[in-house]
Amino acid sequence: MGTGTSSTIRLRSVPPASRPTPAELLAGVAASLAEATAALEVLRVQLSGLAPPSEQPGRAQGVQPKLLTVRQAAVALGVGQSTVHSLIRTGELGSRKIGGSRRVPVEELDAFIARLPGQPVGA
Repeated sequence: MGTGTSSTIRLRSVPPASRPTPAELLAGVAASLAEATAALEVLRVQLSGLAPPSEQPGRAQGVQPKLLTVRQAAVALGVGQSTVHSLIRTGELGSRKIGGSRRVPVEELDAFIARLPGQPVGA
């Protein structure tokens, strides 16, 4: 484009019938946000495992958590938080209530995995 010429971008008009509705746009954004949040949580858990125990905030050296949050349990199982809540609601996964917080004992998570049908892990 030369100097002194006007540079305008013309957008092609999209027919109203093929435009997504605001609800469809919002649903797409919500889905993208949920995927990004899950990916960030997985990265956070992976990164926390890279830091030496002495550098992990609020955790004594060499002490592993015995109770997991629903989010941590979901990451450990490779499923969504709603799936973990459903497993808790149906009694397939045991949990405990501490104040207003729901926690999943590591033993319950291990027992749930052991009850899953199919080949044992590592076989």
